[in-house]
Amino acid sequence: MATSHESVKCICSDKKVVEVDPKTWKSKCGTFQCLKDILDVLKSDMFFEGVDVSFSSMKLIAKNVSTRSQTLQLVCVVADRLKFLLDPKRRSLVEKMIEEIADGFEVNKCFDPDEIFEFIYELLDNGLNNRSVFPEDNATIISELALKVLHKRMEKREVNQELIDPFLPLVMGCLSNQTLLPSALRGLKSLLKFPLPSLREEGDSLDSLGDRLVGELSYIAAGGMMNISLDCSLSCFAILKWYISKEITMQQMSILIKFDRLFEDIETDVHCRALSLIEAIIERRFEFEELSNIVSVVSYSLIHSVVEKISLKCQQILLEYLANYTLSDKILDGHIDIMLQYTRCNDQKKARALTMVRAFISKFSEPGLGSKSKRKYLNKLSSRFFATLLPLIPRDADPFKAPSPVGELIGLLTEKTDVGMVGNLIPECLSAFKEYPAAVAEVLFFFMKALEKRFRKHIITILKKVEVAHTSDESHYSLFMVFSTFRHFPGYQVLDPEFEEMWRIVFKSLLHTESRLRNICCKLLKEYFNALGKKNMASSQSLVATLFMVAAHLCFVLKENTSSDHKRDLTENLVHVLSALHSWIGQLDQATCNEFWFSLGENEKEMFREAFKVIDREEEGVSRDLLSENGNGIRKGLIGILLKRMGELALEKESVQMSVVFSVYEELSQEKEWHLYASEVMYPLCKVCEGFAGENISVELKKQGENVRDSLRSANNIFGEAYVGIRQGLQANRKKRAGEELAKAGPRKKIE
Repeated sequence: MATSHESVKCICSDKKVVEVDPKTWKSKCGTFQCLKDILDVLKSDMFFEGVDVSFSSMKLIAKNVSTRSQTLQLVCVVADRLKFLLDPKRRSLVEKMIEEIADGFEVNKCFDPDEIFEFIYELLDNGLNNRSVFPEDNATIISELALKVLHKRMEKREVNQELIDPFLPLVMGCLSNQTLLPSALRGLKSLLKFPLPSLREEGDSLDSLGDRLVGELSYIAAGGMMNISLDCSLSCFAILKWYISKEITMQQMSILIKFDRLFEDIETDVHCRALSLIEAIIERRFEFEELSNIVSVVSYSLIHSVVEKISLKCQQILLEYLANYTLSDKILDGHIDIMLQYTRCNDQKKARALTMVRAFISKFSEPGLGSKSKRKYLNKLSSRFFATLLPLIPRDADPFKAPSPVGELIGLLTEKTDVGMVGNLIPECLSAFKEYPAAVAEVLFFFMKALEKRFRKHIITILKKVEVAHTSDESHYSLFMVFSTFRHFPGYQVLDPEFEEMWRIVFKSLLHTESRLRNICCKLLKEYFNALGKKNMASSQSLVATLFMVAAHLCFVLKENTSSDHKRDLTENLVHVLSALHSWIGQLDQATCNEFWFSLGENEKEMFREAFKVIDREEEGVSRDLLSENGNGIRKGLIGILLKRMGELALEKESVQMSVVFSVYEELSQEKEWHLYASEVMYPLCKVCEGFAGENISVELKKQGENVRDSLRSANNIFGEAYVGIRQGLQANRKKRAGEELAKAGPRKKIE
């Protein structure tokens, strides 16, 4: 007994069941032995109500029919049911059977390929043109069946194009039937994949097959056929786009352009249907009168569309148009000016305009055909781009952070523009500093990178900006420009005479009330000390006075610093200046040391007075007595005062100050003859490690102090001895205070 998937059950009029085994369907000659019986059974019940015919069985029959007459008989028997007034359920049943028959035909191997195409052609032609063969309703169903079989055959098999070329007019004839439209578009899409000879035949007027195809598709896509589905609309636009990309002639393009509704809704259509056609037109570089207006709409939609996908597609199209068409400078200027105007709008419009400008710069700097003229135009635009973009950088931009998007865009401009043009932009950039200091400071690095050694001639101009700065903004950003210059040109001689005034300003700015100025000066000081360490200079009173003043100013920075962000810079500078002072004073000859104060010029004395004032040691007598000592006395006195002030700040201020001071002590522990300052160094360490500094010392700071103490004691026994003496003194003071407290408390108790 065959299963339901292997047989067709034919129920006769007398209700006798006959089973047909597929193995017995075919005779040796390959024809059905029992097809007539099957068809008779199907005909015997008008609506198949007495027949159990599974859908898979219908597909199986269609798969195995071997002659055109058998195939037509099968189709007609099923399709003939549709001429009756069927309810929706019965019509759906018959249509499903037609679908299964189409699937069966698609895998039928009994037919010769040429013969199956001839049969499909006959079926489609009769369905469209021969109403005597099929009534109108049946004709539509039969035509749809033919279209589906044709589509599946072309999609899955290699096809002789001569066989399918005649189908083009028939499939085009189905486009006007709204019921057949989905299947017709699918079939048309498959047909057009082949180089069809009939599409290349040009008529004397607008009557060639290609002209008619463009006209009909444009009519449908432009909304000429009412109430078509979205899928049909998308398919129609997709076919048009493909045809424009591959086949369309200028004559056919003129037909398409007449349907102006094709290019409506560019700004709002999330499916980008019109844009897909415009993109294909631009890729083929067609030129016609209406194109400029279409491109203007694209440019407008790029900025104003609320759909990001549309904006991006508009950008791609506009960029291809500007880059690949031969346009005058006037036309190019017009499009660029629009984008630059929008850079001053709100965030979304500004962002899109900037994105377009970035894409334009990249595109016009690409190598290739016509690149010379494009790059020439980009060079011409560079000044206008720069003047428009520079004011868009935030006025409070932090130059130590990553550049703003606009800053990066200017960087791209300097990278893609010829070096000569970049050099011409430098004066324009520096002249804008007073109005846009943050912006100029941010983009200057890009100019250095683009020009390299050619940039050095502009460094003097930057130094002048430091010297004439009137506001804290100007001071901060001009000093950053100097810092950026030093970092980019590490071999530059920063101690040359031309920098003297700048360093004087840096030293003074360490006392500024704004932390950002103090911080940038600390970064510059690192460059100063690095250069000082490499330069073989003889010690002098002037150099010692300068270093002592800088050390005092750094103590002020230490006092005011409340953030750990720049802690490392401050630590390194304190280490450098104390080490340099220790070394330079040690190199002074004995005669100079013996009369140090009296050997100073008035400028040097003023530096010392200012320094003593900053570290709260401003009495004239103290400075004179201190600087009249012998060599070691002067060295111990000067550096001892600084270390003592640092110790006071470590104990009085926040954890940041204590951490910095302890780090300085640790890094200087290996300095030669550093034991001269044992008492000044060990005093704050002893207070913290032995618990004399209060209860607010964190575990981390106490641990750091203990590590530094142990490091110093292992470096030189004098530190250990000093530590013991300080601890004993602190313990004695504690006992003394405790005794005094008890003495004061005793009489009170007696009175009570």
